[in-house]
Amino acid sequence: MNRLVTQAHYGKTVAWTPRDDITASELAEAVAVLLIITHGGFIMPPAAERVAALPESVRRHFTITQVRGEPAPAPPKD
Repeated sequence: MNRLVTQAHYGKTVAWTPRDDITASELAEAVAVLLIITHGGFIMPPAAERVAALPESVRRHFTITQVRGEPAPAPPKD
């Protein structure tokens, strides 16, 4: 299985864990996030937020993990 993992950012890691039944359209939608993970560094918003905004059919190919010991990000101030 292919796997690509980002560094911890805001207490989360994002792993690209594509399923065997991935479709061309799901892959196409995931490419933007994959490019950020591999080349974009910590472009805002973080990869975990970008993955969370994807449709469920695409999101299922990613795994977001909370990193133990990392502080949760502070809530945005209004």
